[in-house]
Amino acid sequence: MPHLWLRTEQRDTETRTGLTPKDASALISAGVTISVEVIPDSACTETGVPLSRATADLM
Repeated sequence: MPHLWLRTEQRDTETRTGLTPKDASALISAGVTISVEVIPDSACTETGVPLSRATADLM
C-alpha cells in the first residue's frame, strides 16, 4: 500500500503546492496512506507573515 509523506519544505526555491483536503480524501479512498508534517503558525507570524483563514480576509 503506498504511503505519501508530505514534508514541510522551507527552501527558498521550493515551488511545489500542498495537497488539498479534497485530493487527500480521494487518495485515501484509493488506499493511499498520507502523513503530513505540520508547520506551526508561529513559524509564519514570527517572521511577519500574516495568517488568513479566507481569501476575503486579504481584500
